[in-house]
Amino acid sequence: MCLFSWKSHFKTLTFLILYTLGVWYPQLFLIYPIIAIIFTAVLKMDRVQIEKKREKWSTILINLQNLTIDFIYFFTLIAWKVEELCTFKDQKKTTRLFYALPAVIVFLLVIGPYIPWKFIFVVGMWLALLMRHPKITKRSQRNNQVKR
Repeated sequence: MCLFSWKSHFKTLTFLILYTLGVWYPQLFLIYPIIAIIFTAVLKMDRVQIEKKREKWSTILINLQNLTIDFIYFFTLIAWKVEELCTFKDQKKTTRLFYALPAVIVFLLVIGPYIPWKFIFVVGMWLALLMRHPKITKRSQRNNQVKR
C-alpha cells in the first residue's frame, strides 16, 4: 500500500497531517469522509473544467481520492485481522484474547487518565512512518550489512 511505503510522498505526508489533526480534534474523523465524497463528486462532475483551469488542483483532488481508497484498503485489512483473531479458528489464541481483553480494559480504565494518549498516538504514527522512509531503510540496511 503506497500510503505507508513512501511511494507517494504527498499521500504519506497528507495522511500524517490528517491523522495528527484527527487525533487532536476527533470530530474531524466524522468530517473527513464527507469532504472526500464532496471532492470525489466535484472531481467526477467537473473534471474537464478543473483540468483546463487548474491542473494543479485536479492532481490534488485525484490524490485525495486515491488517499480515500488507501484508507478503505487499510480498514479492510484491519477488519480481516479482527476476523482472523476473533472467530474461534484457533481456540487457544481466541481464549487468551477473550481473557486478556477485559484485563487490559480494567487496567486502562484505572491508569488511562494519567497517560498522554494523544501525544503517544501522534508521535508513534510519525515515528512508524518515518522509519519506513526509503532513505532511512537504506541506511539501516547498510548498517546491518556492516555489522555482519
